[in-house]
Amino acid sequence: MSADGVRNALRKGLSDRGEAFTALLIVDSTEYLKTSIAVLNEETRFGASGIYVTLNRPYVSLINILKKNKCRTDGVVFIDCITKTAGQNGKAKDVVYVRSPQALTELSVAISRAAKELNRNNDAPDKFLILDALTTLAVYNPPNTVSRFLHSLTNTTRILKLNCVLLSTETIDSGLSDHLEQLVDKTIDLSGKRKGGMGKQ
Repeated sequence: MSADGVRNALRKGLSDRGEAFTALLIVDSTEYLKTSIAVLNEETRFGASGIYVTLNRPYVSLINILKKNKCRTDGVVFIDCITKTAGQNGKAKDVVYVRSPQALTELSVAISRAAKELNRNNDAPDKFLILDALTTLAVYNPPNTVSRFLHSLTNTTRILKLNCVLLSTETIDSGLSDHLEQLVDKTIDLSGKRKGGMGKQ
């Protein structure tokens, strides 16, 4: 799917979203980066500020890709779960470094603090959280642990009125996918490969 196709699918799928929504995007693994860029562009196109949790790429690598694709990143706080896993110490501005994708309590605290800071210091009409790789969380953590984390996360984003976009491939554990269906307001399948389950559209 082209970048325009991804953007159009997102706009169609989220056109009836409420004041704050939680959406799950099912993505083909080869389209992951393109989709995450499209999601960020879609959320920031009207001046929204938010949080981007990167579980696939270190911040330094991700920010270079976003700049090359002319993504707006001012007003976006990044939470990097990869740099420290690789044994590096990040020092970039507007980035929170979490120990690893296994450190879910640390990640939850980082998200809550960043969200509260956004609400306190930002007048943007919409605020968002993008978590770019549920599949990575499922690699590092047992399904039940990921389910509990996501239940807490979606409650937090609803309370704080953040649009929450969760990206996953179609290969995610079936038990986890069933739980996710109960947590999100909308599921958008961009993979074209999904069979059964998670059919909330």
